[in-house]
Amino acid sequence: MTAHLKIMRADIGQTDTLVALMESAYRGDDSLKGWTSEAHLIDGQRITPDEMRKTILDPDTYLLVALDEARGVIIGCAAVSKEDEGTCSFGKFAVSPLLQGVGTGKLLLGAGEEIARTHFGARRMVMTVIDGRTELEAYYERRGYKRTGEFVRMADIFHGEVGTRGMDLILNEFAKPL
Repeated sequence: MTAHLKIMRADIGQTDTLVALMESAYRGDDSLKGWTSEAHLIDGQRITPDEMRKTILDPDTYLLVALDEARGVIIGCAAVSKEDEGTCSFGKFAVSPLLQGVGTGKLLLGAGEEIARTHFGARRMVMTVIDGRTELEAYYERRGYKRTGEFVRMADIFHGEVGTRGMDLILNEFAKPL
């Protein structure tokens, strides 16, 4: 599957496709076909079109897309954002639920690390993972990320509707030297 993938920078014309991709990977019935779903933990929209447009246009963020060239379909995305001198964060990571487990995520993560190093001059990448998502924690640990001991509460960063299920979740920080 990964032989026909092209990793490239997102453009504003892909906003709706990327929102739909993230929703399908994390929310609703479609997300249950993959292993990254948060539908059992969190309600509400994962990302709005306005948030996605801001991400694409942010000069301190590089949003990658994985394009299946054979079908002309975007099947994955990931954002690398400059946090401070030497550190980037990795987020907005999604792969189509029906195509998870075939290497697309690994390629996007590797491309994101390369962008962090070359585009932003980063020496460290950080990300957050929902506490208790042992399969995701193990995925990142296999790729060299370690828990830092830092965390953030979902309620402190959530921009959705007040009282939505999932507001009590904790996001653990993971980091990797680049």
